[in-house]
Amino acid sequence: MPEVRERLIVSGRVQQVGYRAYVKQIARALKIKGWVKNLPDGNVEIVCEGEKDKVELFKKKINRQGPEDDILSINVTSITVEPAPEGIELKIFDIDYNMELSPFEKEATERDELMILGAARMSNRFDVGFSDLGNKIDSGFSRLEKKMDTGFSDLGNKIDSGFSRLEKKMDTGFSDLGKKIDDGFDRTHSDFKELDRKYHTVSKSLKSIDNRLGALEEVSKKWLELQIKKENGKKDSRSKKQRKNK
Repeated sequence: MPEVRERLIVSGRVQQVGYRAYVKQIARALKIKGWVKNLPDGNVEIVCEGEKDKVELFKKKINRQGPEDDILSINVTSITVEPAPEGIELKIFDIDYNMELSPFEKEATERDELMILGAARMSNRFDVGFSDLGNKIDSGFSRLEKKMDTGFSDLGNKIDSGFSRLEKKMDTGFSDLGKKIDDGFDRTHSDFKELDRKYHTVSKSLKSIDNRLGALEEVSKKWLELQIKKENGKKDSRSKKQRKNK
């Protein structure tokens, strides 16, 4: 693909915000040759050379707009394309500081620009981050409020339903308890009747036993008296024999 060479004049907030370092990073990533430098009028000059599609992409990427009220951020307002100087061999893309600088000075200056650029990007991220955080917190509290309203409503319905079921169970339970108590008393009454019947039967049996014991006692007395009489008779006979022998 044929290469093109262009001179770009960039206007806007493009000086002292790290724009030259930003342009250099984009150009080197796309393998574009040339330079970038600040102009006395506050604009920035870029001379670039490379494949046409890459130069077009390069111009899109360097056309960066930041918040207008953020003095630390890059804000390009226009890019004017002009004929590029001929007869100059362009080398690896670099920053032209309009003065002779030692390698150490160039590195330090570019590092300062990168730090400015990084600080601006971090500031934007913090602003966006806190804004998003605020929106998320508001949205979160809104959802939480809705969930709490719904939750308390559901809780109230569940409590009402629970008490209703409990009331029904208690009514059924007390009804069953009453039936069981009535049945229990009926069975107890029947048991007492049966116990009374058995008591009368036992009482009769005890009376019969008592009568038999009385008769047995009478027979025993008579038998004992008879034995005593016999024993006394024997003693009298022995006494008489002893008197005769004397």
